[in-house]
Amino acid sequence: MPHSVWHNVCQVSSNGWGGECDYCLNYDAQTCSLVFLPLGPKAREALVRMGFDRKSRAVKFSLLQMSDLPRDASIGLLDPYAKVYALINGQKRVAKQKTRVMRRTLSPLFGAEDWLEFVLPDNVGLDADGVPRSLSFNVVLFNHDGVKRNEPIGQFTVDAASELFNGTFKTHQEQNGLKAAAAAEDKERAEWHKGYFAVGLVLVQLLAIILLGICVFLLSMALRRCWRRVYGHARAPPHNKCNNNSDSNSSSTKLSVQEL
Repeated sequence: MPHSVWHNVCQVSSNGWGGECDYCLNYDAQTCSLVFLPLGPKAREALVRMGFDRKSRAVKFSLLQMSDLPRDASIGLLDPYAKVYALINGQKRVAKQKTRVMRRTLSPLFGAEDWLEFVLPDNVGLDADGVPRSLSFNVVLFNHDGVKRNEPIGQFTVDAASELFNGTFKTHQEQNGLKAAAAAEDKERAEWHKGYFAVGLVLVQLLAIILLGICVFLLSMALRRCWRRVYGHARAPPHNKCNNNSDSNSSSTKLSVQEL
């Protein structure tokens, strides 16, 4: 079944989690029109957990673990962290949570304090099975970098197409041909989700910064040389003129003395 990969307001659909996918880095007017980064065929996995209290309409969502993240070509191990967004109709944000930064690892383990908890708004309707079809969770993974802006390296969405999502909210289950109420508020479910992750063009960006610094240095040197040529020659003639006048005065004096 096709899944969607989101970057801000830009949506790119893949042909399935088993194939290749394009990750939109830049966007214009809510459409992908600039740069795309091919993410390769290998899917990474993320373990997420959900819980729901039907009486208070309190929702819990947690990113527990991620495995086999891509290694950066320039810095090696990553310092990953994630931002989790609860969305209505894929656009309106109702809650968000930022996890801790996990230092130098490709398989981060997140803690209980990274839970995203919020109350499901009253205007979010539930279907006959008690599932809020308009609700979804967008998980965006970043690599923490103290030098430049932290760039996203991958993301995935958990929505009503997920068994975990439906199992968390569903009010009834089929048991021996009969419908029985499921105590969803007393259970928390966990499930592995697959997503495509790739380290951004870190090495290319670093080379671009170095080349930009070299260009600025060469430009400043050229401007300094032009400045010296223009203003250096402009100041030289008055100094030479004074020396010539003094020489002419001394020679005229000598001539007058000889005549006498």
